[in-house]
This record gives sequence, C-alpha cells and structure tokens, in this order.
Amino acid sequence: MNWTWQTLRIPCALTLLWCLLLLGLYRWNADSEADHIHELALLQARSFFAQIVATRAWNAVHGGVLVPESVYGPPNPYLPEGDRVVTTTDGQRLSRVNPAYMTRQISEILNDREGVGFRITSLFPLRPENAPDLWERAALDKFRHGEKEVFTLEQGTAGSLAHYRFMAPLATDTTCMTCHRDERDVAGGQRGGISVALAAAPLLAVQADRLNTLSITYWCIAIVGVFGIGGATLLISSRQAMAEAANRMKSAFLANMSHDMRTPLTGIIGMADLLEAPGCPPERRSAYIAQLKGASANLLEIVNDITDYSCLESGRLRLTPRPFALRNAVDECLGLFRFTCEQKGLTLTADIPPSLPDALTGDDFRLRQALGNLVSNAVKFTRRGTITVVIREEERSTEDVMLRFTVQDTGVGIPRHEQDAIFESFVQGGAAHELRMGGTGLGLAITRDIAAMCGGTAGVHSVPGAGSSFWFTARLGIAAGRGDMMRPHPATRHAPMPCRSAMPPAEDATPHQPCERGTMADGTARPHATSPAHRLRILVADDNPVNRLFLHDALTGAGYDVTCASDGLEALECLADGHGFSLALLDVRMPGLDGLDVLRHMRAGDVPGIRPDTPVLMVTASAAGDERAQLLDAPADGVIIKPLRVATLLEQVHRVLHPGTAAMAAASPPALPPSSHCPGDAPLPSASAASYPPPVAPLSTVASQQQDTTPLPVHDTQAALADLAGNEGLLARLYAAFLDDVPTRRTALMHTLEVRQTSEWDLATLRREAHALCNSAKALHMVRLAASTTAIEMACVAGAPDRRMLESVIADLAEAETTITAHLQATREDA
Repeated sequence: MNWTWQTLRIPCALTLLWCLLLLGLYRWNADSEADHIHELALLQARSFFAQIVATRAWNAVHGGVLVPESVYGPPNPYLPEGDRVVTTTDGQRLSRVNPAYMTRQISEILNDREGVGFRITSLFPLRPENAPDLWERAALDKFRHGEKEVFTLEQGTAGSLAHYRFMAPLATDTTCMTCHRDERDVAGGQRGGISVALAAAPLLAVQADRLNTLSITYWCIAIVGVFGIGGATLLISSRQAMAEAANRMKSAFLANMSHDMRTPLTGIIGMADLLEAPGCPPERRSAYIAQLKGASANLLEIVNDITDYSCLESGRLRLTPRPFALRNAVDECLGLFRFTCEQKGLTLTADIPPSLPDALTGDDFRLRQALGNLVSNAVKFTRRGTITVVIREEERSTEDVMLRFTVQDTGVGIPRHEQDAIFESFVQGGAAHELRMGGTGLGLAITRDIAAMCGGTAGVHSVPGAGSSFWFTARLGIAAGRGDMMRPHPATRHAPMPCRSAMPPAEDATPHQPCERGTMADGTARPHATSPAHRLRILVADDNPVNRLFLHDALTGAGYDVTCASDGLEALECLADGHGFSLALLDVRMPGLDGLDVLRHMRAGDVPGIRPDTPVLMVTASAAGDERAQLLDAPADGVIIKPLRVATLLEQVHRVLHPGTAAMAAASPPALPPSSHCPGDAPLPSASAASYPPPVAPLSTVASQQQDTTPLPVHDTQAALADLAGNEGLLARLYAAFLDDVPTRRTALMHTLEVRQTSEWDLATLRREAHALCNSAKALHMVRLAASTTAIEMACVAGAPDRRMLESVIADLAEAETTITAHLQATREDA
C-alpha cells in the first residue's frame, strides 16, 4: 500500500503522544528516585548528629571522662590547667576528655572507618582548628536567622569526593560553662553547631543503578508501545484507507456498471423493437436475433461475474470436484474465443506437454472459468499478434499434481505500478479506461480466488507495449481407474482447437452459428426416430401438463421413446413395469410423492425392473433455500432449471446418456453454463445446464416489480418459439394443453379464495397451485401471469399471502386464457 500523510498522521500523533507521556513518567520516576536517595542521606546524617549530641550530653553530665594518658588521649590544653590531668594514688595519670575533645576523637575514628566526619564549629571557637569553613559559616548564619538545619550535596572538587553535608545548631547549657566562659556564652544560647559529612559515592551509585534499571524498563515499554499503539493505529488507518478506496472503487464500479449494463440492454431492446416491427425482412431477422443473443450473453457475463464475486467474498462458493479431461477442458475454454480471435486477426494457441496427465479430478467448470477470464482479458487487450496458453507441471505426487496455467499475449501490457493492484476487486488497469473496454473489474479477482480455493496462487508479469503473462496455479487430483485417458498425448503446441464449448462467448464475441438440426457439434448424426438403435427410453415425471407435453414432444422429436407420468407414484409404477428406461427426468415438486422421493427409492433399489444406478436428471423451477440443499445432497446426475429450452434439454440428456462424447449442439447458440446463484452454498451438480433467469426472485424484487407502473405484456410468442427452436406445432400443442388445464387451476384458486373468507390461508395448496401455474406461464412466456404467480408463491414462502395478490393471479389467468385462445384461433384461420 502506498503510505500517505492522511494514513500516517494519526499513528504518528498517537506514537508521539505515547513517547511524551513515557518521557514525563520517566522524569517523574527519576526525580522521585533522586529525592529518595536525598531523604535517605538526610536520615543517616540526622541519626549520626543525634548520636553525637547524646554522647556529648552524657559526657557533659559526668563532667568529662578520664582516660589513661596516651598518644590517643593527651591532655586537653583548652581546659583549666588544674582540670586537665588527674593522678591516681598509684601514680597513674588520667587525662580529662571533655565533650568537644571526645567529639573530635570519635570523628577521626569514624572518618577513617566509615567515611563519616563530625566537626564542632563555632563563630567564636576556643580551638582555631574548629573555625568554620565557608559552607559551615553560611549554615551558622542561617541558624541565626531561625533555620533548624542545613543539608546539601556538595560536589567534590579536584582530588576530593562528593559529600552530603548536614549541620544543626548546638545550644549552650550549664555544663558547657565549665569550658566556655566568654561573655557571649550564656545558657540556652547558640554556641555553634555540629557538622556531619557523609560520603555520597555509595548512595549515588545506588541511585545510578536504579536509574539504569528504570531507563531499560521505560525503553522496553516505549518500544512495545510504539509498535503496539503505532502499529495498531497504522493498521486501522490503512484498513480505513483501504475501505475508503474500496468504497470509491465500488462507486466507480457502479457508475461503470450503469454504462456497461445499459449498452447490452440497449441492444436487446433495440433488436426486440426491430424484430417486432411489421415487415421485418427475413434476411435481417437472423442478424437481429444473433445481435440480440450476443447482447444477452454480454449482459449475462456481467451478472455472472458479480454473482460469482459475491459468493466468493461471502465464502459460500464451493468447488465441486469430479473427473474430467484436461485437454478437453482447455479445448472447450479456448473454443469460446476462437471466433473473436479470427475476427481480430489473432492467433490463439495452446502449449500442453504430452507428459501431463489428462485424466484429472477437480472442478473443471471453475477451472475453465479462471482460465477463461485470463484469455478473455488477453483477447480484449491484444490488437495483433498471438495469444498462447501454456500449461506446465510444477510438482506431482501419486495422488495430485500442481499445474501452472499461463496466458501469454502480445497486447498493450501493464505498467509496473498497476500490477500490484490489478488482481483486486473492481480494479481495472489504465488501458481499460483509455480504450473504453468496460467490464466489471472482477474477472482477475475471481481467478485469484478460484486459484486460492484450488490451493494455488495467481500473478502477472508484464512489460508495457510488449505484452503480458498472466498465470495461476491449481492443485488437481489424478483420476484413478482412467488409464485410457492417462496414456501420453501428442503435444498440443500452436495448433488451432475446434470449438466445442458449453460456456458463454467472450465479452465482445459474436455468438457462434448454430449447427444444423439433426447433427452433433462434432458432425456426427443426432439420434433420430428412424434410427431404432438410438431409440432410448426416457421417463418424464411432471405434474404440470404443459411441461409434460413440452418434454414429451422435444425428446420424441430428438428420436427418444418417451413415457410420461403425472406424479411420483405413477412414475414408480412406470419404472416397475420393466420397460428398461435409460433415463428418468423427475420434477422436484409433485403432489404426493415428489421427485426426490422417487430418486431415493431408485437409488435404494426399491424399484423392481430398474437398475439403482439408472441416470436421473432433476427438473426444478426454484433451486433455492432448503430445496437447493436437498438437490446438492441428492444422488442425481444433474439438475435442469426451468424454464427450459429445447437446446438445453437435449444437451443435458445427451450428456448423461452419452458421456465422453461431444456435447449436443442445438438450433441456437451454445447452452449457457449455470451461474453461481447464491441462495445456497454451492453450485448445483450440473455440468452445463442452462440457467437463464434466477429460479426465484427476492421478495424485495417482486415488490418493486409490483410498484412499477409499466404494464407487463400478457404473452411473448416470439420468446416462446425461440425456446422451442421455432417449432410452431409444438407451441400450439402446449397452448392447447395449457387451456385444458386452466379450468382445474381456476377452480382450485377460487376455492382457496372462498375458504380464506372463513379461515386461514391454506398455504400448502395455494403454493402448489401457484407453482404449477408459474411453471406453465414461464414455459410459455406468459409474462404477466408468471410475475403474479411468482409473487404469490414467494408470499406463501414468507407466510404472508395477500387476497389482492390471489385476485390478480385469477385475473391474469383469465387474460392469458383469452389471449392464448385468440392466438390459436388466428393460427387456425391462417392455416
């Protein structure tokens, strides 16, 4: 992160405040320590002074002390001659030691042994050696002005040591009058004082040692505080700055999205208007449809990026490992961009060494997504030259392999200062803004997060003007028991790959032209009714007659033998008849025994005449909440989300019945992969099933739709035909089936409305009826009925349906019935 003054000012201010506070505390503790040593020295000096005064008093009371005359006790010349020496009867001479004489001798002994000196001094001494020095004279002057004691630290001069000096006045009493007979000597007067000198070195050494310890302690506290307070506040400030930057980027992102989403929406609305205009030439119609689908794919890519990112950021996106072929996955990924590269004159190649294992285990959809994001960027920012996908092995064990996927291009490149942030969310390089490329700024962030989920990392090396090399690593398992796929493959180097993808086209790509009906994407024949070998039996179980008819006719037209059941019990009976079904398509929600219950009975081996491992595809219109969790845990072979398109249905069926072969092409662009809707925790177990609109809209969305004053169309015939690959006959049969079902549905809704007048809502019945009508409305693109039934279904989930909502459904049902009847009548008249 680039540090700025805005980021550093608060940490610096708090760190400085912390240091000043510690400095003040240190000075206070140091001064306290000095005062403590000073007080200790004063107490010692007072103690010595009191002892000397007490000793002098004892001596004076006894009139002096007689000691044998010696070199340590010569006669005191300042005493009267008759009092100086006393001779005993045995002839021994004893010297009289008066208080002053005794004080001087004790001082000499203590000074030699303890470094403590005493001195009696006076302004009028009898003994000249007792005359005061300068310090003592100043102290005696202070005593005359009322001072009780004087104590200071005298620093030593050259050749002398520092001393603490103490002095207190010495009062004259009657015992002193024996020696001191001057007229200025009166009882109770101030004769002089006793000066005490203590060696300061020992106490000052203790003080210095304690100050050193104190300094070390405060230095440690300061360092911890600087890194603790400074580091914490710096982290908070940097996080705040990053959050503010992220908010700015999100604001810019929303502004960009307003433009980038309006662009394809403008194309969609514009092409729809042109298609709706009377007299649209047939030769232009195909071009309009291609442009409309291309704009839809661009819009879907933006929505998928946002949805994937929100799931990654919230931690709700989970990988779904399964066996896959590495080279086929790369083939499918690059096939998406082949057409765009051809249009721009770019060479798109892959470099995969033959030594790399082909049979791997992992989430191949997310792997293709991560690689596709890098290739998409390379195509977007490369005007001429080549784009090469290089795959190398970094390490391998017996169970897994770490692969490095690198996308090299000869594009505009990225400046060094932008490379550190290019993988962040909502960040786009300067080239994207200069070239007005648009986009979400999430593709690289999604690739980075997917790589991290696969145990790898992502990065970039780029030179402006010379191109870029984006890479990511992923740890993938080595599939066991797939020896046919583990044989060495010829090197895939700089060779064009055929497009056989089920992923959406690149952002600026034009949708691929559809394959001819009756052929596979690889050119092989599609199953047909005239090919008995391909008439595989399929069971369709759905309680909605419109859905049953659609599934029956779509699969029958593709050459399959189809048996239909209207509920779960009938489905079990059909399975038990021993017809040998190759596949079962089960609607999740059916009255009585639902599709999940039928699947559990099949997998448990409870259905005679059918293998427990018979392939099963679940069909649902709402893969959200608890139902999504159940589908994730269900042992099905895939999930198809309603509303269905013929191409999507046939591709899924072919994938399950013919694993390992090329995906089936339809008379429309390649099927779109399931985007990672986040109501649940993981993608549904589907390889390439289309998921066009979200299964269930949030209540807030429904409410906002209800507040929209723009009336919804009753019916969209062109969209319904597009889902059926233009099969008008099938659409007419679906309309007829819907009209046949209307009286039953209307009666059930009216009964529910009547019951509500006397009791609470029958939520289960109301939701089941709304769900059935919603399926039919979405399948036939009855827009207004689909919106009202979705709203009331969501209200039932929330436990708060409204009477007006139900009345709106009944009214929309009547309007749809009238419109469809009129359409069928007009069709018959034209025929």
